[in-house]
Amino acid sequence: MFVDGASGRHSVGAGVVLVSPQGTRIEQAIEILFPITNNQAEYEAMVAGLRLAKELAIRDIQAFTDSMVAASQIRGEFEVRDPILQQYLVKVKGLIGGFRSFHVEHVPRERNSEADNLAKYGPRAGGTAIELFRPSIEEGELMEIDQRASWRDPFITFLATGRLPSDGQDQRKFRYKAAYYLLQDGELYRKTISGPLARCLSELEIPRVLEEIHSGECGSHSGTRTLEQRILRHGYFWPTIRKDAEAHSRKCSQCQLFAPLALQPARQLRSITALWPFAIWGMDLIGPFPQASGQRKFVLVMVDYFTKWIKAKALAKTTSQIVKNFIWGKLHAGSGSLWPSSPTMGRSSPAWNWGTFVNSWEPTFGSPRYITLGAMGKWKPQTSSSSTC
Repeated sequence: MFVDGASGRHSVGAGVVLVSPQGTRIEQAIEILFPITNNQAEYEAMVAGLRLAKELAIRDIQAFTDSMVAASQIRGEFEVRDPILQQYLVKVKGLIGGFRSFHVEHVPRERNSEADNLAKYGPRAGGTAIELFRPSIEEGELMEIDQRASWRDPFITFLATGRLPSDGQDQRKFRYKAAYYLLQDGELYRKTISGPLARCLSELEIPRVLEEIHSGECGSHSGTRTLEQRILRHGYFWPTIRKDAEAHSRKCSQCQLFAPLALQPARQLRSITALWPFAIWGMDLIGPFPQASGQRKFVLVMVDYFTKWIKAKALAKTTSQIVKNFIWGKLHAGSGSLWPSSPTMGRSSPAWNWGTFVNSWEPTFGSPRYITLGAMGKWKPQTSSSSTC
């Protein structure tokens, strides 16, 4: 086997000449249609010659090349540092393993003139020419074929062969459903009320159709019902259109950012007993606690029903005068309220004459007829939210 590769300004190619012991000659010219160096062209010629010999079921090869670099690297005498030549060497070694015996030898160019002419002049030299569009070290890409079961398969099988599914489905119900479908040119269609047939989509086609109709060039980011109707009007169908349309709309970030604000309350509304701040206060006395500084062990707490504003004071004693001073100083003088308040007293609050205390406000607030006092029952965890709102 005589091989030669050439990479020049005007022509890039490789030549192979096979000569049998009986003198039979087979010539092949390779036209290389991508950029390549001279050493890479020598390897392309060697790869092409080994492939041709393998197709002809040749078992013993004596190869001759005028490239000392290629011959020495294949024999293992020279180190290969070029990453691309390393890949070519691996490719050649792999092809050599398919022969019973192989030997490569470097020869002068005069002894390799026929292969040299095929490499330089291609088909003009009289050999069989083939075109090489990419390096032989680049393997072809393998595409994985998805063989997952689809919801369309039972209907296609039934309409094509009449065979009912054997997975436990109700055959009578399946026949009823299959009456709405039509198989035409290998495609499954569903009959619609409006007349035109709707093409049934597989699970792999559904996401793209949803994306294009919802937010494509002509998409309007429509809601679930509108998106479902638009899909049907475009002539597509699958059983879970509404569910998938709702899920796709919920996942769309633009729909979530620019959707109309929901003005409905998150929970059931409750009536407000306080029409303005500081109109109604809740007051209670809690304790006794572990004694603190100043012998204080009680806490008097007042909470505004409207703003939930809290007033609290630690006390050592719970006399009526202390409570009166707290109400006057903290409630009216501290909050600046212009209206008299109506406290709700807890059961732990001190007992004293509320009416006498309110009448003392008349010089400041006028008639105290709007000031009332209410009693609140014991606090219960089960009803605390309803009793304090």
